[in-house]
Amino acid sequence: MVKMAAVVQTRPPLQAEKPTIPPIRRTATITLTHYLALAALLFGISAMGIFTEPQKRTRFADVHRIDALAVNFNFIAFRNTSATPPADFRLFV
Repeated sequence: MVKMAAVVQTRPPLQAEKPTIPPIRRTATITLTHYLALAALLFGISAMGIFTEPQKRTRFADVHRIDALAVNFNFIAFRNTSATPPADFRLFV
């Protein structure tokens, strides 16, 4: 009886994996320009709502609320960018 030799395949030696460097996270900075652009957009929406259907009271109340939100964004913008923030700062609600 003839015995056949088993063929054993060898793997190449394992190499140490290179450490992966996590990606750099960039934090977004909200500037005064961002706040003012958002406030201008909200004010434009409210002005458009006032002039399109001025006779509806519910729409006027909603538009007035959007307009107050635009004013609040202006207050927040200048509070966050001023050198000395006031001690007591209240917003319109």
